[in-house]
Amino acid sequence: MKKLLSLLGSIALITATTTNVIACNSNTNDRFTKPAINDEIKRWVLAQIDSDNASNTVKYSFNDLFTKAELKTAAVRLINTVISKFFYGAEESSRARFTSVSLPNDSPDSKIAQQLVNFVEQVAMDNLYTSYLNSIEKSNPLEIQIAKDGYSIDYQTDNWYVAGVKSYFWTESLTNFDYTKSRSELDQENFKLDSKDLGTTYADFTKEKDANKQKKMLRVRFKDYFDHVLVPKVLDNILTATYLHQNQLRTNGQTSIYLNKNGTLFNAIQSWNTTTGSTWNTYVKMAWELKLPMDKLNALFETGGVFKDPAAFNTKFRTDKAALITDIKTAFSTADSENHEGIDPIFGVNNFKGFIGMKKTSGTPAAADIFTTNPGIDAYKDKLVDPAAVGLLKSGEGQNPSSYQFIDSNKRYGSVVIVLPIYAIDLMKNTSLNYSEKAETSHNVDLNWYAGNSPIEDLDQEWLQQQKSITWLYNQVGFLGTNDDKGNPIYNEDGSLVNTPAEGIEKAKLLKWLEYTFATRDDLQTAAKTKLYSNAFANNPDNIYSQTLYDEIGSYIQKD
Repeated sequence: MKKLLSLLGSIALITATTTNVIACNSNTNDRFTKPAINDEIKRWVLAQIDSDNASNTVKYSFNDLFTKAELKTAAVRLINTVISKFFYGAEESSRARFTSVSLPNDSPDSKIAQQLVNFVEQVAMDNLYTSYLNSIEKSNPLEIQIAKDGYSIDYQTDNWYVAGVKSYFWTESLTNFDYTKSRSELDQENFKLDSKDLGTTYADFTKEKDANKQKKMLRVRFKDYFDHVLVPKVLDNILTATYLHQNQLRTNGQTSIYLNKNGTLFNAIQSWNTTTGSTWNTYVKMAWELKLPMDKLNALFETGGVFKDPAAFNTKFRTDKAALITDIKTAFSTADSENHEGIDPIFGVNNFKGFIGMKKTSGTPAAADIFTTNPGIDAYKDKLVDPAAVGLLKSGEGQNPSSYQFIDSNKRYGSVVIVLPIYAIDLMKNTSLNYSEKAETSHNVDLNWYAGNSPIEDLDQEWLQQQKSITWLYNQVGFLGTNDDKGNPIYNEDGSLVNTPAEGIEKAKLLKWLEYTFATRDDLQTAAKTKLYSNAFANNPDNIYSQTLYDEIGSYIQKD
């Protein structure tokens, strides 16, 4: 039943049908008490419920199956996704006009809309991957965790199971088994429904070393859980992410495209105090942690170890991408690591602790300002928020190895933590905007701020004088839009990235992840709902004729 009831959670990602959620033709303010999901959506949902049957016959009545609360949750998610697709597409169309390109935004099947869908699924996939690695590390298998919530696994092999979980097992030779295919594609007769005795083994998962293939394996294995639990959780933040996607760029006529430092996202990411002598702080960082037995940890700081000279490493970290990609990958790939949080979605480095987001305050960032949920960072979060923290995080004073180690209470294990601060200005430097296969429509984003008739502020020069830049990120090429600066497409029709050079897409991927990270902030969620609901319902809460929906979102709508 939980599978059926949760199905509505991902309607908006799957269906391309426009949804009517308000009764615009009513002449009164008499609100009905059931959400106005249109009949076509109802029929689609009911067909999907019984889609495992060959006849595809609807066996459940709509009213009997779904409760009022479940309908409200599904309807709000549907509204949020429809609104997000529209305003995300509208923002992209506005940016395209900066480059003299006309871009349609009214099609839910457009490449722009599919980018949003694809990113939602990417976030959900990374969350699943991290959860699975954590479940292995903590000997608390994810299979058992989700079985308690009523989900059975799609299928598994004899060497990949946990106690008490009834599932489909492959009955033929494993030589023909392909995790990238569905059970029906592999022939239903090759599976039997069964449960295994006590045991936990992950041999066929851990022997696969390619993280992308591991993710495909997990998506097939946890398909129902992925579609109906993880994707809806991401959807709950999609409205705010769309809001933060807006107004990042401005234009001076049609000649120059400027960074909008007063846009909500860039204003939240860093400070912009241009008073003489002031420096800018960042309010978002990426962090990785490697936890090892003390003898293995100390070896990293000895002759031949990647951290033998911490100060030199940190200098190199600012200027040379290899310090992140090569040295850290080498150190963090050790099988002796005590933590396996997952691989970050940008650079592919192990043991990623997440994007650390802090609320912007008038003073120096503090641990109490962290609004993101990042498990396991309590031992060093006070140090992590230090505006000067970059590269190897310091636990103490001086330059000796122990001042870069976080030792646990029994002194048997210790950690090194790597921190990458992200500034909006590093992110946007050398980034071009293009929505056409014509290279001449590509425009660079200028690191200046121009507000109407006010003087132009040279943010670039201000930044370089502060000498806080991660220069390899600052100098790295980046692409926004649908095409690179040569006119080559960046995205496939389904919204996934094409096989373009990684250096061209990392900045765009970072920008999307920052949008999603800050979308979890409560105050920004309120601002997003107020802005986008007001726009979507024409600044009039009376346009919502469902009492249930009015009770849920009506208070956010500001009247003209």
